[in-house]
Amino acid sequence: MAKHTTIAAIGVLMGNAGRIEGAQEGVRLMKQHIKYGENVVDAGDISPNEKTGICRGLKNLKQVACVNRQLRKRSMDESAQGRVPFTLGGDHTCALGSIAATCESYGRDHFGVIYLDAHGDLNTPETSDTGNLHGMPLAASMGFGDEELIGVAHEKAIPQHVLMLAQRNLDEGERELIAREGISLIDCDEINREGAEKILMKIRDFITEHDIRNLHFSIDIDALDGEIAPGTGVPEPNGLSLNDMFAIVKGVAEMDEMASIELVEFNPSLDIDGKTENICYQLIDTIIATVCKKS
Repeated sequence: MAKHTTIAAIGVLMGNAGRIEGAQEGVRLMKQHIKYGENVVDAGDISPNEKTGICRGLKNLKQVACVNRQLRKRSMDESAQGRVPFTLGGDHTCALGSIAATCESYGRDHFGVIYLDAHGDLNTPETSDTGNLHGMPLAASMGFGDEELIGVAHEKAIPQHVLMLAQRNLDEGERELIAREGISLIDCDEINREGAEKILMKIRDFITEHDIRNLHFSIDIDALDGEIAPGTGVPEPNGLSLNDMFAIVKGVAEMDEMASIELVEFNPSLDIDGKTENICYQLIDTIIATVCKKS
């Protein structure tokens, strides 16, 4: 028996934590696409209310931390009401608040993260070449990085309970963190070689092996090949096919352990002929239909 059958859609209008701004406009489009009703409620939007600026050499650090503190609380409130928080970003910094909320709501010992992304988001201020905060949320959620970001999460995710999927552009510092902390990784080459069905079996094995009972699923649209989904801030070549992307998203969304989910990094100003926009809409429809079907 699944824990939830109702989704709470939370918009996070944060789009200035990366190299190119504009992902906040993708949130508006995605929220407008959703058909709200008995099984899908609008849990509102979160907008930055801190001034932009540089703090400890990091652009918009206080703004990102403030937004994620609000998201953590909003997401925890929705979980407490028996709903699945569905966060729509914005840039991927919102993963910090989403992960922190579900980890605290259910307890870290049996909590895990599936992180579907072309990038690792495991940088810290010391390892990042750019200082862009959207490359740091996963690290911060485990307790690595700037104190302002780390402080958002009252409960830190256990590194061995994190499974990274589809990464194909990792910095050296990220690789070192993966090796040192025992973070699991199934890169894009492995997915493209073995196919979604085998990868879903490996995900199930990972969940069983680590006794994960509550799962956060983070989806960055740039997991797709950049030719397929150009409307994102840092597209990468040699990414997932549409078939594998949808199969993995549907397969994880079907799992009873899935307690929260997010879709991020759609930037309409970078899109071509509505390609990425239409894919995001299809992913949203797939997620909602799959989660709400569980009983």
